[in-house]
Amino acid sequence: MTSFVAAVPIGHAVRHVEPETPTEELGPTMATPKRRMSRANTRSRRSQWKATKAELVGVTVAGQKHKVPRRLLKAARLGLIDLDRR
Repeated sequence: MTSFVAAVPIGHAVRHVEPETPTEELGPTMATPKRRMSRANTRSRRSQWKATKAELVGVTVAGQKHKVPRRLLKAARLGLIDLDRR
């Protein structure tokens, strides 16, 4: 099969072709605000957000016990992290 590509002169707009899949298959759309949120409201909302401490888990490497975050367990066991440096 050969495909035909139409030559479009420079400066002319190309018509946008909609995808064949219906929008329901693309998934839910994100909620967007109707109005701009004020600086005071934005800052008061952000001030309520708190980060949680990473829980430390005990790991034994080369006979020594260390406490590391759970997401770093594998790296600590493989020796990718210098646990003696603090």
